[in-house]
Amino acid sequence: MKICSKCHIEKDESGFYKNKRTKDGINGRCIDCCRITWYRHYNKKKQEQSGTKKCCSCKNRLNISNFNVSKRTGGIKIVCIECENKNKFNFKICKKCNESKELVNFYYRSDRDYYENICQTCSSENRKERYKKLDKIEVANKNKIYYNKNRQKIINRVREYTKRYRKTTIGKLQSSIHKSIRRIFEGCNSTKTTEQYNFGVRFLGCSFENFRKHIESLWLSGMSWENYGLYGWHVDHIIPVSTIKDINNIDQIKKVCHYTNLQPLWAIDNLKKGSKIILESK
Repeated sequence: MKICSKCHIEKDESGFYKNKRTKDGINGRCIDCCRITWYRHYNKKKQEQSGTKKCCSCKNRLNISNFNVSKRTGGIKIVCIECENKNKFNFKICKKCNESKELVNFYYRSDRDYYENICQTCSSENRKERYKKLDKIEVANKNKIYYNKNRQKIINRVREYTKRYRKTTIGKLQSSIHKSIRRIFEGCNSTKTTEQYNFGVRFLGCSFENFRKHIESLWLSGMSWENYGLYGWHVDHIIPVSTIKDINNIDQIKKVCHYTNLQPLWAIDNLKKGSKIILESK
């Protein structure tokens, strides 16, 4: 015997479809509920093929020409053009916090062409609560197994993302700042990175020699120019480069690139810090 997750009626196991993905091997919804949803989906597609569709806002059945095409899915939107112009769907009520928020604060499901019922802050809190209940050692082992099986696939995906990100204005700015700091120590020998080098260095606020002395004065025990690099120590931005959201904000760029915002940090500590702003406790 099993309770259907849709109609909440207890039925025999023969009234459910088999599903290998579930723990018990039985689908969550019964056969009757599945058939009802399939029938509704079939009628919906049939009506769209006939040239009409029902608007989810005004509940009127209109011609398909009164609906816009979704840029993400390529299908027909669920709201008519008139309701979109009235801005009825610019706000939505979160089912968890019961607050009316803009649609920007909700995750968009491109596969189903709708916004989720829980806002981004509430969904992040739910993820944190679920993560606390999980066994962290078991999760770490599963992640290691997945990484070992799909190592090359993950590396290619990260490379593609970095290529796309560096084409944006913010990505170009961040890469130029990081490369300019590296070229200060290596000496600008490469002509390809001269423009990026000059772009980042003009906001440094001091000469190269004074900048070297400033970094050397902040060295921790064991730091030297010999172990500067990937596995040694890094030049860290106290206020991260990721805080720059607008390339036209020159004051913010000067603040991030200034030599007083830079400090030497061990590679492990720098990776743990990430894009966080950590203030020293006095």
